[in-house]
Amino acid sequence: MIDSANTREATPYDFQCETSSYRVLVVEDSKFFSSVVKKDLVSYGHEVIQAFTLKEATQYIENEEFDFILLDLILPDGEGDEIIDSMPKKLRSKVIVLSGDEDSQRRDYIFKSGILDYFSKTSSLQMVMEDIRELMCSVQQNSLLNILIVDDSTFMRRTLKGILTPKRFNVYEAESGEKGLEILKNIEIHLVLLDYEMPNMDGAQMLEQIKKVKKYLNIPVIMLSGTQNNDVVARVLKHGASDFINKPFVTEELLLKIDLHIKSYINHKRIKQKEHELELSLKRSIDAEKHKSVFLANMSHEIRTPLNAIIGFVDLLAHDETDKKKIDYLNTVQSSGKLLLNLINDILDFSKIENNKLDINKEVFLISDIFDLATSAYEPMVKKKHIKFEKILYGDVPEYFCSDFLRIKQIITNLLGNAIKFTPEDGRVIFEISLSEDKKSVEFSVDDSGIGIAPENHKKVFELFSQAEETTTKKFGGTGLGLSISAKLVELLNGQIGLESALGEGSRFYFTLPIVDLDEKQVIYHKKHITVDKEVHFDHHLLLVEDNKANQKFMGIILETLGFTYDIASDGFEAVEKFTNNIYEAILMDENMPNISGIEATKKILEYEKDNNLSHVPIVALTANALKGDREKFIEAGMDEYLTKPLDKNTLVSVLEKILL
Repeated sequence: MIDSANTREATPYDFQCETSSYRVLVVEDSKFFSSVVKKDLVSYGHEVIQAFTLKEATQYIENEEFDFILLDLILPDGEGDEIIDSMPKKLRSKVIVLSGDEDSQRRDYIFKSGILDYFSKTSSLQMVMEDIRELMCSVQQNSLLNILIVDDSTFMRRTLKGILTPKRFNVYEAESGEKGLEILKNIEIHLVLLDYEMPNMDGAQMLEQIKKVKKYLNIPVIMLSGTQNNDVVARVLKHGASDFINKPFVTEELLLKIDLHIKSYINHKRIKQKEHELELSLKRSIDAEKHKSVFLANMSHEIRTPLNAIIGFVDLLAHDETDKKKIDYLNTVQSSGKLLLNLINDILDFSKIENNKLDINKEVFLISDIFDLATSAYEPMVKKKHIKFEKILYGDVPEYFCSDFLRIKQIITNLLGNAIKFTPEDGRVIFEISLSEDKKSVEFSVDDSGIGIAPENHKKVFELFSQAEETTTKKFGGTGLGLSISAKLVELLNGQIGLESALGEGSRFYFTLPIVDLDEKQVIYHKKHITVDKEVHFDHHLLLVEDNKANQKFMGIILETLGFTYDIASDGFEAVEKFTNNIYEAILMDENMPNISGIEATKKILEYEKDNNLSHVPIVALTANALKGDREKFIEAGMDEYLTKPLDKNTLVSVLEKILL
């Protein structure tokens, strides 16, 4: 038989203890004590009615509704017990006794009469009031909690139910272990009161069955027994009982232990719930990161693909053009295209830095290489603005340096680009590489005679999407990403970045990087590359795999100027088909294509080579995918080299020389 005071589903670990505003009757003959209680409860938003005699209390109880009744047992005109005895059970469950009587038998009798709780006046009044407020709160929570009583004694079940029901618990009863297990299967139980001595299945056997089921494992079980045998106590505790109480029990002790174990269980459930929520949150974050990476990859591809054709064709036109006016137009288009490309790179770098996915690749290189390459790109711009551009590489600077060459170049070009942009015509820009005073770092600095920055904005310029003044963007353009990315890069390179500037007096940006031990045998010469003017001629037949018509046309012109013959495949399927029916000496493979991707096509080509015992044909990824891990992804798929769009002709020639000559 299942018996419950309230059968609605309980969800205690979702409960937040926010006590409602209650109507409370305080029955107390001491006006001082009553006023202190009233003041405390009113301060928490409760309505308090005071009665100072048994007669007043009886009249209030008979004629008005109260959520709680705080009752003193000793009153001028009678005993508080008389009111309790005359009350129906439903009303008794609202009574909280406040008494100075320390008679334990009387306390236990009053408890078993069905009152809500009993507090002693001998304790600190402040502590008593805290306990009462907590009790009011727990009454709400208890209504969400299910307690299972398993006892073959009808009298004991009714006694326990009579104690628990006033506390607002939902009480379920079972007269045997078998029926108790059946209830556990169908109802979420938050605590079990289990009799030890029962026929067929005793309490210890039922406990063993409970602890075998994972979902019941953490449910607190309090064993009740009339035995004084220590071996029995040890047995049940060993098998997972949360506590052991001897019969006949003291009601207060039972209620305290129930409260303790239920709170522990609810806290455990809350922790598990929070862990589950954190796991879901982490999964959502990972999924969001994956979606973000896919979006960035697609954005990179979709923008870089047309830029490859735009910049490429402009380069071809500028190379053959003699009309100065047209050359000027072409230079403007070329400059705008490269500006757009730099903007895309800034956005991608920002995303990588934000997600701690930016690669730092340290190598040994010549300081003179970075000095020359970082400044040569700005020669046309400074000439156009008639800016005096000084470059100073001090003699005490080490010849070789170990760090990330490309990231240092990126920082320098950001600083130089800003200096030239914010410096008026006929101004001055100085780029210096020097040794720090302690000779432990190399300092890179860019000094200009531009508009300058007010001291209060010095930190702001290194923040994401920030510029010194709102009008700066309107007048000079830019996203505010360059300096923030530079600051992050310097930090990743274990260096420091700084600024010296005043409004209208120019600016000096500088960064220092530590000198570390290096092996000069590992030096990489970055200036050793093919120039556009170098005569290079290939006599090879290639397969160009590219779905974009503009890029097909542009790449065809480049390949023809280098002496190649070639076939075009517009998707992965066509690439595999052409490869199996023709002979090629190399393949330029795009990645994002309809039908099957470049990686899938590569795998099919490699399988065909293996199945037919053919020599390997080098495959070069020629793709707009330029995010972290893309190069590794293509190489792992079996490709031999990796080139990004927009395509740099010199880099293309270097790669083709490497694999073909």
